[in-house]
Amino acid sequence: MARHMSAFDKIGRLFMPGAKDLTDGPVVAAIIALAVPNMIGGLLFQALSLTDMWFVGRLGTAAIAAVGVSRPVIFFLVTFFAGVGVATTAIISRAVGEGNMRKAGHGATQALILSMLASVAVTIAGMLLAPGIVLRMGAKPEVYPLAVSYMRITFLGFCTMFGMWVIGAILRAAGDSMTPLLLMLASVLINVVLDPIMIFGLLGFPKMGVAGSALATLISQAISCAIGLSLLRRGSLSVRIGIDGYKPDFPVMWRFFAIGMPSSLQMMLRSAMDIVMMSIVAGFGTAVIAGYSVGLNVRMIALTMGFGISGACATMVGQCLGAGKPDRAEKSAIKSSLLACGFMSAIALASILFAPWIIRIFDPSESVVEAGRSFLRISSYGLVTASFGIVLSNALNGAGDTVSPMVITFIGLWVVQVPLAVLLSRAPSLQEKGIWYAWVIASLVQSVMVGYWFSLGRWKARKV
Repeated sequence: MARHMSAFDKIGRLFMPGAKDLTDGPVVAAIIALAVPNMIGGLLFQALSLTDMWFVGRLGTAAIAAVGVSRPVIFFLVTFFAGVGVATTAIISRAVGEGNMRKAGHGATQALILSMLASVAVTIAGMLLAPGIVLRMGAKPEVYPLAVSYMRITFLGFCTMFGMWVIGAILRAAGDSMTPLLLMLASVLINVVLDPIMIFGLLGFPKMGVAGSALATLISQAISCAIGLSLLRRGSLSVRIGIDGYKPDFPVMWRFFAIGMPSSLQMMLRSAMDIVMMSIVAGFGTAVIAGYSVGLNVRMIALTMGFGISGACATMVGQCLGAGKPDRAEKSAIKSSLLACGFMSAIALASILFAPWIIRIFDPSESVVEAGRSFLRISSYGLVTASFGIVLSNALNGAGDTVSPMVITFIGLWVVQVPLAVLLSRAPSLQEKGIWYAWVIASLVQSVMVGYWFSLGRWKARKV
């Protein structure tokens, strides 16, 4: 009996805030303990996005289209910070696996400095380029002013957005996925309260419409970011920033750059593809843009399951390699990919069965429902194979091998998906449905390629 209680207590401690040693004990229990808060946090983020979309949807189809046009561009410009997050996971998880918490804290400090410096440049660029970008995205006249205002306010909040991103990466790399979840929960709750107030002008606030949605998100993220920085500065979560001061350490920052840049390029390739895909979709009219935009948010719920598990996998791989246990790292990646496949398959099935009802929650227009329905039902078939590609790519990233996933992503997106989307969408019998089929085929190709590269095992000898 005592032994069972001891095992229960050990698993329970995995869910508690604070850094954790993941190099011993049951692999699946450790993955689940890390992945569940990641997935809940990801779902909260998607809930935030869907809540924004629901409130914005009360303003009409043009408002939904404005948000849909803006988001791919915003994601494209934040890709640098995706690289910082990947490098943070690789470097800090290795340090934690080695048992060197001072090294982990120093790396965390440099990651935050790097992200804050870069956010200023991205904000300035985004503010200046917003009008021209929205025009190039093919926004209709009724969508253009709404998209520009939404985009500009979002850029103003990049510093706190990136701060939240890097803080989460630091904590997850140390094995603490619960604290980022709590920070995200605080951000979501604040945003849900502020959304109707700022969008519709309640409690004496001016009615801001779509711009109010962006401002509510900015404020909620700023509050959570401030809390996270305070906890890290005080050392309340085992990893402590500023222990060696806040002076930039350029050799360490270069390591973040060298490891993270291929991942940033990978995300840039993906985000640029999203922009191209939105441009192709825009040719079929505002209703299809709206249906596609709502469908993307719903599909992201399934992808969030994969991202949550893959994030746990990257931490496990990094810590195990730091502790000199490559076999445990490989076992973690394989079991993680199977878990992701199960979760994403279940959501894919639900999306196929209930697609029309899901879309009607956000926009009851029949033309929007039809476009969103076809997107969800077709693209859901690609989620099963995508689960393996997502997890194994992040396993390679956690090992510090960020070049291989970048190359595979380039082939899958730009050699397979984009040309197929253009070709199939021109077929009279398919039209916009051809764009959805292109994603399914590209997901399969990418997963096969990353699975083969992972099986070679060269990532086990990667140094960071």
